[in-house]
Amino acid sequence: PEKSDFQFNWKDFQEKVNSELLGNLGNLVNRTLIFVNKFYDGTVPESEADSLMIKKIKEYEAEITEHLEKAQLRDALRKILFLSSFGNKAFQEGEPWKTRISNPAAAASLIKHLVYLVRDLAIMIEPFLPETPVKIASFLGNPEMSWDRLGLFKGSDKIGEPEILFQRLEDDFISELKVKFAGSQADRAA
Repeated sequence: PEKSDFQFNWKDFQEKVNSELLGNLGNLVNRTLIFVNKFYDGTVPESEADSLMIKKIKEYEAEITEHLEKAQLRDALRKILFLSSFGNKAFQEGEPWKTRISNPAAAASLIKHLVYLVRDLAIMIEPFLPETPVKIASFLGNPEMSWDRLGLFKGSDKIGEPEILFQRLEDDFISELKVKFAGSQADRAA
């Protein structure tokens, strides 16, 4: 919270990790990079630029940058996750598993743009999840991961084998955390 008090809730924490991190960001990274490895032999495909997709991505990235410059962390994080969702939607609607045969140029263009979107998301998520960009960079062949690289659709040619970014938080694990972190400050000190 930036401007008010906040009540932490374990169930909400579990839901956010499982849906936003695992189901959104982790899903985009995994499905995009696995697709490159499976159908393009781990090489980012050459393609024509999709100016409409690039324009939308750059608009979202500019909004995220502005939120961070104004220390609007909650809004920045929400917009980062929205941009990740935009990428997932583009993957789903673009159906590259079909278009790689029926329209190979469209599939290559979509996948190339998604690879660089994954890199950009890694750069932008770093203030919130500092270890995640390191993992994503390793999947992308450790390209330069600096803010001035946002919106540049170049820099990674070979994709490594991706791993699962986030583990699903199951009910029993959340129960263990509740017990571990329950009680007052005095109880924990003792």
